[in-house]
Amino acid sequence: SSVLRELDLSDNPYITADGLRSLSTLLQSESCCLEVLRLHNMDITDEKAYALADALVGNTSLEKLVINEPTSSSGWSAFSRLLCNTSTISNTHCSNHTLTQIHCHGYGEEVPRSVERYLEMNKYQEHVATTKILMHHPVFNME
Repeated sequence: SSVLRELDLSDNPYITADGLRSLSTLLQSESCCLEVLRLHNMDITDEKAYALADALVGNTSLEKLVINEPTSSSGWSAFSRLLCNTSTISNTHCSNHTLTQIHCHGYGEEVPRSVERYLEMNKYQEHVATTKILMHHPVFNME
């Protein structure tokens, strides 16, 4: 059987935030094997950044995302929350721990350091969830 490992939806500026949200069924499926998602030349607005980040919650296969740079720091905060949701210990544990690369094609072409730090952490899969929990929930008692 054939497995989809790479999906290129680039050069589709008419894909809306709702269109990106509709990808969540595929991306959140336990059988999803997608490793690379290319979405450059799509005008990633803050709304689209949040929709894409929400669609990637629970994904355990995607390693590389290629996008245009989000339009503001608010858009980047969606990716930071995806990689390490610090609102609760459970949400931190359920954050995305497989995404290790976000490549930007755009004006500044730089991933903010806060996002880059989590991408780097995800390269060490074995204890990444524990590391993120201990980093953001220091009062967590492991006894």
